[in-house]
Amino acid sequence: MKVQMNINNIVIVGLEKDVVSLALSQNNRFKILGYTDTVDRKVKIPYLGNDLEYLGNSPEPCGIILPIDKPEIRHKLEKLYRKYNFYFPSLISDDAVINELDIYNREGLIIQSSVYISSDVKIGNFVKLNVGAKVFHDSSIGDYSTLSPGATILGSSTVGTHCYIGSNSTIRNGVSINNGITIGFGSVVTKSLTNKSGFTYVGNPAYPL
Repeated sequence: MKVQMNINNIVIVGLEKDVVSLALSQNNRFKILGYTDTVDRKVKIPYLGNDLEYLGNSPEPCGIILPIDKPEIRHKLEKLYRKYNFYFPSLISDDAVINELDIYNREGLIIQSSVYISSDVKIGNFVKLNVGAKVFHDSSIGDYSTLSPGATILGSSTVGTHCYIGSNSTIRNGVSINNGITIGFGSVVTKSLTNKSGFTYVGNPAYPL
């Protein structure tokens, strides 16, 4: 039997105050039922316990927002909640500039304030673009990847799945970054990074730790 879902009801999995504010700003599109976390953060929205405590209470499926920065944790939580028939709306700031309409068809995106997305950009599901991130023309970002505040992806670049791009870092045009790679804060990537998942690069030009 298909479960009836109220698209306005959401739970935020892992409290992030900026994302709570973003959800509240969405012109009554969302009603926040509460949040899950390892502890009660003593904020104004209801605390629902940790993930297993919340799911143990057999809640009615609703929308799940996953603001956690770490891609592998976001992926793990998506798989957990999907088993219980929850779904994953996208949360997109009204002041983000998005020139590629197909992005609105993705699942589980978080696009925060002052993000800029140019034309012919491809973005996967469950990608998080934090405040002020920029993605220029003909670039692509794979599923579950995170761009931290101020990160810039220049034109015709490719960021794989499960990547973490640190704050104020820059990926030069025409560069490819393999799946599961982390770029440290303020780094500049000037050539393609083909190492296997788990490598971290820092500096200008970026080098592996």
